[in-house]
Amino acid sequence: MAVPGTTLFPGLRTLCIGIDYPFCDDTLFRGNAAMLERLELILYSATIDAIRKYAVFTPESHPKLKLVSIDLSPDPRVDLFSSFQEQIQFVLSIAPCATVRRVDGQILARLLPLFADFTSIQVLSLPEMVVNFWDMIALIKSLPLLSDLRTSFPVLGPEHRDIKPNELPSYVAKTFGPISWRFCRWYFCDLDNSVAVAKCVLLLALTCPNFEHINPEHYDDDDFMCAMRELCRTPGFKPFAARLRSLASK
Repeated sequence: MAVPGTTLFPGLRTLCIGIDYPFCDDTLFRGNAAMLERLELILYSATIDAIRKYAVFTPESHPKLKLVSIDLSPDPRVDLFSSFQEQIQFVLSIAPCATVRRVDGQILARLLPLFADFTSIQVLSLPEMVVNFWDMIALIKSLPLLSDLRTSFPVLGPEHRDIKPNELPSYVAKTFGPISWRFCRWYFCDLDNSVAVAKCVLLLALTCPNFEHINPEHYDDDDFMCAMRELCRTPGFKPFAARLRSLASK
């Protein structure tokens, strides 16, 4: 055990804590505030308690800190919504001195209100989440700096039921576009339904002018790329062919 008050890591630039905080004092954080550039945390309760107790982060305490990666505690006993809400508020206390790069979560529709003031996120990873397209639109709109999003496969959801299929692209472009000029990459983990996913990709492109990149492996999926090209030839998407050509022809 370190002697109380000893600075063990004065030159520390990267700190990754993937377990519950292992010390009874601020050993890991002590004396390196001026040098720390990258922080990765899984927000176990002991880690949160230590950072709060020792007031580790203040708006001007970490001048070189540029990347903060936050993952939720995987403890299944913790209620997701209340836990996430508490943890988001905690992360917001760090955000003034860094750009928050990643937050993992699960139920997007329930979490959307919590992102309202969390506008510094640039990269959002929700790899286990099946996303409703309309919730995803709301999420991107609420995060003006978001450039990269990772999810499971998307679904269109029931919100478009009253809109004729060939009118949906024009409706989305007119109603939502453009929602973000910064958003450019969307990586989704599965192709559960090639046609449905391809439709979501093309619709998203109508709302985000610089969205140009999906998972490289999906460009090698013949069914998916065929669905992309076929949709671009339908009456609904055809008027937007020039915008969509780069996505559908890679």
